[in-house]
Amino acid sequence: MVCFGWGRLMEQTINTDPVTVLLVDDDENTRVIYGHILEHAGFRVVSAEGGHEALAIIASAPPRVILLDIQLPDISGLEVFRRLAGTPAQAIPVVAITASATAGEQAVIRAHGFRRVLIKPIPPRTVVDVVQSITNGQRRE
Repeated sequence: MVCFGWGRLMEQTINTDPVTVLLVDDDENTRVIYGHILEHAGFRVVSAEGGHEALAIIASAPPRVILLDIQLPDISGLEVFRRLAGTPAQAIPVVAITASATAGEQAVIRAHGFRRVLIKPIPPRTVVDVVQSITNGQRRE
């Protein structure tokens, strides 16, 4: 039997890198808990504590999905989202996460262009389902 490099072809055509999710929240427990949940579901998670750190990560290694807390210590999640406008990163789906938001506040957040608004505490299954729905079920790029 002659092998024409099938294994090498498969290595070159199938990318097994996990889909990257950027999780931005100033609360360390939130980052750790939801980070573990998403990693367990097969995603690669990169975390940021604030808006400036998130923008630097997005500029250097754009994620596939961003989970972005609205109330951050340095700049708000809304400001982070605004700064993505007009850049290639504006195509990245962004999900707002917040500890509290009235129906009116949720409408304002959605009006900015966020894909979804999730209110903490977020059930683990919901976090995974939302990210999977955005990535069409892909956990690998």
